[in-house]
Formats: sequence, structure tokens, C-alpha cells
Amino acid sequence: MTRSPWLLLLALALACGDDDTTLPADGGADGSAATDSGGRDADLDPDGAVLGLCPAGDALLDPLPGTPRFVVVGSDYTSTSVSILDEDGAILADSWITSGTTAPGLVTTLSGDVVIPTQVLAGTVGLIDRFMTDVLSLWCADGSLVGQLRVRPATGSFSPNPQDFLILDESTGWATRADENLDPEASALDRGGDLYGFDPRTMSDNGRRVSFTEFNGVVSGLDAEGGSVEVPTHARPGRMLQIGEHVLVVLSRLQANLFGSDRGADDGVVVAVDTSDDSVRSVTLTGLRNCGSIAPVPAAPRSVMVACAGWSNVGFADEAGARATAGIVRLEVAEDGALTETLRWEVASDAESLRATSGLIALDAERVLGVAAGNFVDQGDRLVETHLGTGAQRVVLEADGSFVLGSGARVGTTIFVPDASEPPTVRRLNAELVEGTSLQVGPATLPPRAIRAL
Repeated sequence: MTRSPWLLLLALALACGDDDTTLPADGGADGSAATDSGGRDADLDPDGAVLGLCPAGDALLDPLPGTPRFVVVGSDYTSTSVSILDEDGAILADSWITSGTTAPGLVTTLSGDVVIPTQVLAGTVGLIDRFMTDVLSLWCADGSLVGQLRVRPATGSFSPNPQDFLILDESTGWATRADENLDPEASALDRGGDLYGFDPRTMSDNGRRVSFTEFNGVVSGLDAEGGSVEVPTHARPGRMLQIGEHVLVVLSRLQANLFGSDRGADDGVVVAVDTSDDSVRSVTLTGLRNCGSIAPVPAAPRSVMVACAGWSNVGFADEAGARATAGIVRLEVAEDGALTETLRWEVASDAESLRATSGLIALDAERVLGVAAGNFVDQGDRLVETHLGTGAQRVVLEADGSFVLGSGARVGTTIFVPDASEPPTVRRLNAELVEGTSLQVGPATLPPRAIRAL
């Protein structure tokens, strides 16, 4: 069996189309206006500043008019555009920031691999520029830049490939860095594979770091000829959420060398980091691999859903192998950070089940929405409702192409899902998951890949 390097590169490129996919790019219910897809309210001072961060100074971009409610990231995998919508989906700023945006004070312009933090801080626009750029950016609605932070070493070619960031308060932020620096002489802050602490006021590191190398390991995998081989795996921290005093981080635990011919992955892990002392508790999602998406459960503040896309040691095109280790679990988070698995659905439990594990949105304590990828031939992407308790599934909308439905958002009882098909739109579902009028993105916006509520 010979595995084409092109297929592996394709898999990695496609992964950056869905910012909830664990594979790194180097490869509520009550009807309230609260954001169930990860948005976080922020305390406002009398002048309207968000946690004292905004306004950040002289505006580098045009101030946003009206009331910004959604941020949409569009990408053709070479360049990126960021547009802002209001509550009704009307465009407030078409391509507010793009890969062509240049201004004094910017560390770098946007690449083609940009995602939005899982939990968005109200009143700000956060952006994560991933593999080989490695920059976190935080903007205010008045167009001012809080700052940009490059989370890679000042010298050398190592890219830690940041996957998410989270601002806990005015002085504390955390970012996940998926890749590890193999240079034995690298300093602790330059090693990656960790939670990387920073000060949001200055967008500079604060010296704090939580390493996840204890979750590295070695698994039995396959080489390029299909022979058995021992494969080193790395923790590869990805998406995260704040629950009470803890930060939950999903570890995909994929092979250390994503571009290598040897393939293997370990069971996914979710860790709870105590923000008071940086101690770690964890739970292993036995039998599930390539875990990445994490979503809050509406009306259940201590519950989360975690999706695992599955992993095949044979290769990207082996759907059967991926199905065998794909699924979604519900976790309960105790006050002390203990994690308990309370519900599980495995794709392999039914031969007819769709592997709808990307773009995760929790509808309630038992139902989720997820995207099942198309096959590039005769089946486009499908957005699927899955009942974890019964395994029942229902396709609620379909796209014309493959890998075009991106990471969506839920606000109250309305769900928005970006569709990069032609023409590009943001599709809208009501509480009954009935599709309504789509939001038309602006003419300057690249195909939409992700949407978050502000």
C-alpha cells in the first residue's frame, strides 16, 4: 500500500476550512439573546470600554457603524477577509480587515489560514493567524488595535501553530499552541504544545505556561507499506472553553509528524486547567480520536459537548477507518474541575450514521448539529441534527459542494452556518431547524468559512 503525499497535504489544507477541525492547518434554548456558540459577555466601564481594553488608541480601521453582532471570516486558503454584520445580518463592514490591510503598528497582514476564537469577548474582534504566521490579534469596534502577539520564537523556523485564544480578564489571556519545538535548547516559552499565557492589555506574554507534554505517547500505527510501526504522538492542544474557574482544552493527540509516512493517533483527551494555580485534571475519551470541537450546552452552564472526527492509520481517504474512532460526548465539569463523561454517541454504532462531527453546535443536552463532509463527486456537505441518546439523525440542509459548510453560530433560537458555495451565503435556521432567508455576504468578502457572534 503506497500513500500519496498529495492526499495528506490535501487533508491538511481542507482542515483549515473548518476552524473546529482538530487536524492543525499545517496540516439558548430559552430564546434569549445569549450566544450559545461560545460568545462571552464582558463588563463595560462607564465609557463603554471592554474590560478596560477598548478603545485601544488611534483607529487603524474604519469604526464600525450601528451595532456589530457577527464576525464572518472568509478565505480562499491564500488570503482572508473579515466582515461584520448587524443583528439582522446586514453588512456593517464588508471586508473590514483583509490580507491586504496594512497600517503602521501591525505585526503582520493576514494569511489565508485565519480563524476566530471559540469564545469571543463581547465588543472585540479576535483573530488567530495559524501555521507559519502564529499571530493573535485583538481589535475594538472603533477600529483601534489592542495589539498583536506573535507566539513563536523570535528566531528560527519553528511554528507553534496557535489554535485558539481566550481572555479571562483584563490581565489574563491564554492561547493554545498545537505544535512542539523539537530543539532541545529552546526555552520553555518557545516549546509549544501548551497553554501560552499573555497579557491582553499589552498583547505580550506574561511568562505563564501550562505544558501538555505528559499527554504525548507512542501508539501502534502503520507505515507507508501498511506494516505495523510504533508512532510517536503529541498532545496537540486545540479548541478551548472557560467553565467557571477552569479552562477546558481539547487534545487531539495525533502523530508527532503530520507530514510523515507513518500514521497513528491516540485517544482524545480533555483537560481542565485550574486558573488559580495552573494545575491540570483530565479525562480520556477512550476509543475516540482526532478530537477538536468543543461547545457549551444551552441552559447547562457546567456541560460541554466534544466532537471527535476520527482518524484512520490508512490515510485521509479511508472513511471506514475514520468512522471507527469518530463520535461526540457530553462532559460535566465539577466545581473542582473533575470531568465526567455522561453521554456518548459513536458514529460506528450504526452503519448508516453520517460522520457529522465538524462545525459542532449544541442544541440542548442531547442534540447537536454537525457537518458531514461531501465526497467531491455526487454528494455535497450536509448539516445534520444528531440525537446522542438514540443515535437518530436528520439532515437539515445540504450544500452544493464539498468542504464548503463551515463553523456556525447560535444566537438565541437562530442558527447561522457559512456556506462557501457559489454564491457565498450565511444560511439561517430557526428553532425548529427550518431554513429561512440566507444572509448575503458582501461582494468583497471571500467565501465564508466561519461565523461567530460578537
